[in-house]
Amino acid sequence: MSGKERGFSLIEVVVALGVISVAMLALVRIAGENAKAVAAMEEKALAGIVAENRLIELLFEREQPPAGKSEGEIELAGRNWTLTERVSATADPDIFRIDLSVQREGEDRQAADLTGFWGRD
Repeated sequence: MSGKERGFSLIEVVVALGVISVAMLALVRIAGENAKAVAAMEEKALAGIVAENRLIELLFEREQPPAGKSEGEIELAGRNWTLTERVSATADPDIFRIDLSVQREGEDRQAADLTGFWGRD
């Protein structure tokens, strides 16, 4: 080739395409991981809302919540959630501890936990 002929050889083009394809695969993988992280944060936020709503309901009830463990199903944002309540006595007979845990229906992994206290006026 003379000094006036310019351009890329076939090998240079193939190497450049290889480098670009590796970079694109890394970007696609990062995007996939970000999508998973967003979905996990959304699930945790919704489960937290389920727990907070139930705790607020219990706190505004006039009657003492029954001691013991109970489970229930709640629908929020088009998803079904399993809510587990544990009500237990404390050292003060007028205050009860309420532990709530929430998970997606059919899953064992807890998405949110919340503890509150109910007291007599």
